[in-house]
Amino acid sequence: MTRSLLIFCLGITLLESVHGATSTFYGATPYPLIAPVSTTTFQSSPLIPTRPGTGNITISPDGKTAYFGECEVPGIAHCPIIAMDLATDEKLHTYQTVHPYTEYAVTILPNESQLWVSTCSTNLGSCVNYHVEVFDVSSEKELADIWIGKDGIAALRVAPNGSTVYCLHTYGLSSTGGVTAIDVASFRLGATFHAPHGLAPSSLVISADSTTGYVLAVDPNNFHGSALYAVDLTQMALKSTIAGVSGGSGEVAISGNGATLAVWLSEGVNEVILIDTATETITQTIPGVLGNLIGISPDGNTVYVSLLYSLQTVDAKTGNITTQFSGVPVYGGSLSQDGKVIYLFLNSGSGVIAFQEGSRISKALELQQSSAWLAVSPHGGTVYTANHSGGVSAVSMQTGAVSQLLPGLGVEAVAVSPDGGRLYAFSAGFAFTIVNAASGAAENTITLPSCTDVTSGSIAMDPTGSWAFVTESPCGSVVPINLKIEKAETPLSGTSGTGLAVSPDGTRLYASAGGSVDAIDLATKKVIGTIPVTATAIVVSPDGSLAYISGTQNGTAGVAVVDTSTLAVSHFIPVANAGGGGESIGITQDGSYVYVGVTSTTGNQVTQTVAVINTQTLQVVGNVLSGPPFVIH
Repeated sequence: MTRSLLIFCLGITLLESVHGATSTFYGATPYPLIAPVSTTTFQSSPLIPTRPGTGNITISPDGKTAYFGECEVPGIAHCPIIAMDLATDEKLHTYQTVHPYTEYAVTILPNESQLWVSTCSTNLGSCVNYHVEVFDVSSEKELADIWIGKDGIAALRVAPNGSTVYCLHTYGLSSTGGVTAIDVASFRLGATFHAPHGLAPSSLVISADSTTGYVLAVDPNNFHGSALYAVDLTQMALKSTIAGVSGGSGEVAISGNGATLAVWLSEGVNEVILIDTATETITQTIPGVLGNLIGISPDGNTVYVSLLYSLQTVDAKTGNITTQFSGVPVYGGSLSQDGKVIYLFLNSGSGVIAFQEGSRISKALELQQSSAWLAVSPHGGTVYTANHSGGVSAVSMQTGAVSQLLPGLGVEAVAVSPDGGRLYAFSAGFAFTIVNAASGAAENTITLPSCTDVTSGSIAMDPTGSWAFVTESPCGSVVPINLKIEKAETPLSGTSGTGLAVSPDGTRLYASAGGSVDAIDLATKKVIGTIPVTATAIVVSPDGSLAYISGTQNGTAGVAVVDTSTLAVSHFIPVANAGGGGESIGITQDGSYVYVGVTSTTGNQVTQTVAVINTQTLQVVGNVLSGPPFVIH
């Protein structure tokens, strides 16, 4: 089965220039991604990773910078606003707000000199007072903290001439909200426009001459009744009510030439209404438009809408709806001022990336499913991904084609034979399946000793491809599988957890065993020593002299460096929150760098990165915006 997907490029963040080795990193994509898409070809230029805890994303008018909140619990804890260079993926600025960032509104002046951010002060975790904070873009200095009141802030919109910022504040304890003008020069609050009939403003666009605003307002009691108003912004007074716009809440956009409005109504209406601004009359009503309005082209001929797994274009003349992308986890987007680029914002956790060491560029593949384990073909080029519910899929790094090779449930880990001809899939159903890598056909299934409550598993191969070893956590055993005769042997008891690795010469197995790691002689299947580290993942250096164990020692998380001749821990490198499963550590082919997964949890928010350790200095020298599982080939 072939799935629809995209291949992009993206960058990594390293704090030192990595050596020019030939190793390639393959890992999961745990954070939102930005995909700049041409509105002419609908092809994406390099895809850009964001950061842990990324909130709503705003693109600068010149298309060079992305602004977003970097926060684990938005609106509750203080969260800085990050400015990131879209060309280099480098963090340019950090703006620390006085009040917690609410994620609702960020805007930049047309000359990009000031950043305006909506924030709130809290009481017992709930917003009680709302503010607009203003920063100097280049110096990061806060210029103003403007109190708005107790109304929540829906949006900030700046006039094209840059003289005024308009704050849309929604209904609060004592009002139904309004649109308030804020003078950019003095930061003083000006007049407020209140929509008729007690409606609350939800969306605003401004004419090119900065004199007229178009406000979409909604009934705050049921979010179904709505109306569109033309507002004289010089007087903050109602000019007219545009007839024919009613139904649900939604969004409004204006074409670059100012001639056309596009109104998208949700709440069961799901239609786009096009309006001639000169006559304030409806020229087209297009039903069946699902998703969120991104914008309308400068000439007013095309409306762009993001849907859960696609980008759609709506022809303003014919009403035809065209799906430009499918299989892309879109949650929003932004149209550039010139209308040439759509910045799609993609959800995380459903793809893989790959990059060669020494390069800041990598490929990103969207798979529509998360990965429990990754494996790579002997010569690279094909990535195999195991999924808890979707089985095993093969992904071509050259063409992007995705083929499902082993449908089924509960696949925990996958490995490849040295010649690339076979795959080995370990499932939580106590089965080890041998798969023909070319055809995807299951050639044999080996039943493993039963175990209750399997929560995860790991797989390790010996270098000759004669043996595979699998763990069934928390069953307390490693099962050796003789691949020559395709038979499971007696489990090696006493082990527990996901840490598992075979030495490069195939003579030893290292396996987590509760609070320590067992070193097992594979000729005799006997434990020959223990390492006093609690392990989540293990990797052995290419020459076999050192083992690197991700886990904890005396309650401290990090990476233990172990002399394999003595099994003594020679060094312990503290890495906060190191861990993340059996594929959360890897080493480059020349042994110069170790990559270790870092996974932390705050409430329901999981934050993942990969720390890079220089094995000569034993220092963390950078990080990769990826997460476990990952594999280095």
